[in-house]
Amino acid sequence: MKMLFVCRGNMFRSQVAEALFERVKGNGDEVRSCGTWVEKEGLAGRKLEEFSELKGLIETMKEKGFDITENTCTPITPELVDWADKIISMAEKSESPDYLLSSPKVTFWKVENPNNFTKEKARDVVEQIERLISIDT
Repeated sequence: MKMLFVCRGNMFRSQVAEALFERVKGNGDEVRSCGTWVEKEGLAGRKLEEFSELKGLIETMKEKGFDITENTCTPITPELVDWADKIISMAEKSESPDYLLSSPKVTFWKVENPNNFTKEKARDVVEQIERLISIDT
């Protein structure tokens, strides 16, 4: 199965889901993540370690055994949507392109896009995504 996780900036929610799914995926499964506003916000190719507001997230993920500091922000494209067998989007529908919204492969999860990037908030969101992955994938 080819799994694609989507959020707005590909800085937090989809990066977390990609890492967590990577740990539980089956043999032959592939996983990627991307963001609906990466191009619009000029984030393409930027490493997560460049964002000081992500310090709590990076620490939380390291505690869980993941080093995401070198992960980069990837924009959503029609090709990525075509590539995937299953798509989980945590991006707001109003911020999503039509080709994502019209895909029969997409499921929307309601996961807060945290404006407050404290370590406690990061831990809450990571734990929510972890629960959703165990239920829905």
